Amino acid sequence: MSDYCVLDTETTGLSVYYDEVIEIGILKVRSGDVTDRYEQLIRPKYEIDGFITSLTGITNEMVADKPPIEDVKGDVLAFFGKRHHRRS
Repeated sequence: MSDYCVLDTETTGLSVYYDEVIEIGILKVRSGDVTDRYEQLIRPKYEIDGFITSLTGITNEMVADKPPIEDVKGDVLAFFGKRHHRRS
């Protein structure tokens, strides 16, 4: 496999029912080279607790002015759909 994406997320916990994504990072790899990257902090509906901040380094202040997950979904899907685009 020579073309793939690597996805990393940070969340407010491990529950798929109660916890939220607070950061998405994606690397697009083509023929072994990273050709594009996407990074976005996401504002959760509820405050990030101290344990998660100590684990991830992401604070409530860092996400205060960031978009909610609903506003990021389209960008993430569009990123996966882009081909042969290089960001500097």
